[in-house]
Amino acid sequence: MVNKLIIIISLIVLISVHIIEIIGFSACDLCLKQRWAWYLALIIASIPFIITINFNKVLLSIISIVLFSNAIFSELKRKEKQKNQIVQLLIAKLKDKILVC
Repeated sequence: MVNKLIIIISLIVLISVHIIEIIGFSACDLCLKQRWAWYLALIIASIPFIITINFNKVLLSIISIVLFSNAIFSELKRKEKQKNQIVQLLIAKLKDKILVC
């Protein structure tokens, strides 16, 4: 049951982002990288339907790790981008002060 839910959620997320791209919005680099976790979760959640061995706990643990890692990756990239914006702003202010003097 949980695998079906993960498959449905993964499909909704992936179909939604592709529809948004078709409409005309372009995805940023981070958005494109984050999709891989959803593709991986979709594949892993589909394994029990292909293989008859029941090891759902292991697969659910792997999916949890993948999606949690994706969230951490996203936060690290956001902080890195924010840091770069602050540095660029400081450089711009310094250039303005140098030009004024």
